[in-house]
Amino acid sequence: MRSFWNVIRYVCVLFLIWEALFFYGNYGFFLALVLWLLTPVVAFGCNWYMIKRVEVRFEKDSVKVGADQQIPIRVVINNPTIFPAISGILIFSIKHNYYGEESIKKMEIPISVNGDSRYILPIASKYCGCVKIQLKQIKIRDFLGFLELKKDINKECDGYVFPYLEDVETKIMDNSMVIKESSITYERSYENEEEWELREYQPGEKLQLVHWKLYGKTGELFIKQFKNSRLEDKKLLFELYDDKNGSLNTMLYNVFGISSYLLRNDEAFYLCWFSLTDQGIKERKIEGEVDLEAAFIEIYYENSYEEIYFQEPQLMEEQGYYLLLPINNE
Repeated sequence: MRSFWNVIRYVCVLFLIWEALFFYGNYGFFLALVLWLLTPVVAFGCNWYMIKRVEVRFEKDSVKVGADQQIPIRVVINNPTIFPAISGILIFSIKHNYYGEESIKKMEIPISVNGDSRYILPIASKYCGCVKIQLKQIKIRDFLGFLELKKDINKECDGYVFPYLEDVETKIMDNSMVIKESSITYERSYENEEEWELREYQPGEKLQLVHWKLYGKTGELFIKQFKNSRLEDKKLLFELYDDKNGSLNTMLYNVFGISSYLLRNDEAFYLCWFSLTDQGIKERKIEGEVDLEAAFIEIYYENSYEEIYFQEPQLMEEQGYYLLLPINNE
């Protein structure tokens, strides 16, 4: 429809120039008529030359975002020519790895000359997980607005939405038995508690291992290390079970909240989940926020499923795991 009205406007201007030439017989109007007739050819040639040389790429900031926040993914359009485009159209698809069908979106932008044009894609998700973005095509309309030439891009980029910790209230911690006494939530066991030695504290080690009484006397940090000590880390096991009512999203919030709680208390642990692809349990040791973020990104690429595989928490505890059960949203 836009092209139709652009053609109508062009014809109207052409008619006015022709009328002026007919009534006045001026060579200037004749030259204007010739130039106006050649304009569509020039417009199409410039558009064809530019679209052959335009390159498109993604840029992504390593910033964690929460639900309903804009994912910091930019598309960069490099136009090495001297011809700008007033109307460029990006066609891209969005698909959440866990939820929803693929949706197609369009974004109309101008394209500058001799360099890069950067635009942030308007993408957000109300669910945490991996959002897959595929840039399919770019269309560039000539400056008269007659024709659109297109170029296939087929480039992909993934954005990650993490549980927003300000939404993870203390009640998640209170409702989780992982903080309470359990057969697997022990701290350490020692073969001989009488034998120990002091050594200097190293940055990054757990603060609860510091000999605080000695620190109060000397002002220096030392760790009281037992000989033949054995540290037992918690193994938190959960499933990527999805009942299509938001249970998986709630579970991910729960797991992320518990994990952050443990890290704030300087506790290392194992994050474990059932992988449908591998048909087994994956384990990742979590000692800091970097480990937690990497584990969640790996989880986001797993497939969800509609069947609960672990029905007996007691059996999982006997194998060293603490099973986090699916959340009932009702």
